[in-house]
Amino acid sequence: MKTIIKKCLNFLGSSIVSQINASAYEKFKSDTPVYFPTGPNKTPTIFLHNRYGQRIFLDPADYFISPHFLEILEWEEHLEEVYKESFSGGGTYLDIGANVGLHVLRAHRLGATKSYA
Repeated sequence: MKTIIKKCLNFLGSSIVSQINASAYEKFKSDTPVYFPTGPNKTPTIFLHNRYGQRIFLDPADYFISPHFLEILEWEEHLEEVYKESFSGGGTYLDIGANVGLHVLRAHRLGATKSYA
């Protein structure tokens, strides 16, 4: 499963990086959110790092999650303690209806040994 995920992420990353010009690439490496078009339809995408350094891609057309996440670099932060207690000894995280994977990232960071979205 990890191999498939890594292949998908590498493909996504390479297709995005190939569309970023040199000046945007410098911002891409920083903590500043980067807004750029991706894919054949030039769909807008926001790339940034959350407060824990994990890479996040956001849809600027999402007027619910994206503005909140851009403001505090976290989503549903009240679940932090629940996840810490749940995965202190490892475990499997199953996210039915995952959107962009923000909960999966948190579960992995706090000790989940396997995650499915």
